[in-house]
Amino acid sequence: MMSLEDLADELRRMWHNADEGKRTTILRLFSIKYSAHLPARGNRRDIVQLLQLAGLSTALVQEVQKGRDLAKYVDVKREYL
Repeated sequence: MMSLEDLADELRRMWHNADEGKRTTILRLFSIKYSAHLPARGNRRDIVQLLQLAGLSTALVQEVQKGRDLAKYVDVKREYL
């Protein structure tokens, strides 16, 4: 299991490497890719903390939740693993 700090580092890296118009999509991709490591549904405070550690707006909580919830329905393409 990844620590919250490790998740935040990866989220920050993915966010800053993404094209500006694709950042929300990349946030959801992060949430899908690391869904097993993210706090359980209903644990909003830990997601807020993750976003704060990554230096991102806490207004993005719902986007993280959306990606995590999508994870059981989608597979990430090999090029994004």
